[in-house]
Amino acid sequence: AYAIVVNAAGYYAMHHIFFPPTFWWALLLWLGPGVSFCGIGITVLISSKTKTFIEAQQWSGILVLPIVLVMVGQLAGLFVLGTGIVFLIGAVFWAVGIVATLYGAKTFHRSELISQV
Repeated sequence: AYAIVVNAAGYYAMHHIFFPPTFWWALLLWLGPGVSFCGIGITVLISSKTKTFIEAQQWSGILVLPIVLVMVGQLAGLFVLGTGIVFLIGAVFWAVGIVATLYGAKTFHRSELISQV
């Protein structure tokens, strides 16, 4: 709904539909799901290695820090990510997520978790 309002208001000056740009589509459809999948894979891997769920939660909380730092750097203008770079970063996140999920699934044993409780 906001995109319609922004495009309608800016069409007079821009003479074309300009929002959302291609960069946003790359973020929305490629990088966002890749980061989520990577986070879940690493969280499963962390959960399989820690002794308590509290420890796993604390270690998993650290995963958010690099993403926040990149977001702050982008907003502050320290660097500008182009569409190609977003696709490359997304591919790295997808690859790390796949490896972490597969390795975490192999090392995760529910019976060991039950015995620790």
